[in-house]
Amino acid sequence: MAVRVYKESDDQKQLVSWFSMQHPKLNDLFIHVPNGQNVGPRAGERLRKMGLKAGFPDMVLFVATETWPAMVLEMKAPGGRVSKDQGRVMTALIEQGYCVCTCWSFDEAKSAITAYLSGGPC
Repeated sequence: MAVRVYKESDDQKQLVSWFSMQHPKLNDLFIHVPNGQNVGPRAGERLRKMGLKAGFPDMVLFVATETWPAMVLEMKAPGGRVSKDQGRVMTALIEQGYCVCTCWSFDEAKSAITAYLSGGPC
């Protein structure tokens, strides 16, 4: 019997699917930032020249609330950790007034988005 290896991308795919069903009018405003892709050195250099930055969180919800201009989510596998680059970027985003959340599961991310869209705390 094969053991299934957990990937944070599984939760992220589930989150995108849930969001598109729950909030179809906002679906175009919920995006993935393609950091962390395993690409060769040439493609990596090209992406950096195009503006890709190390440490930028995984997802952005470009929906403003009365409190926040947008929500930024970093998805982590259970037991995962925020890297030094991620911590630096997330701190800069918080200083600019963004809602920044690190979520270790689909359920945690779903709850964070629901609270955010309801005007709750980040």
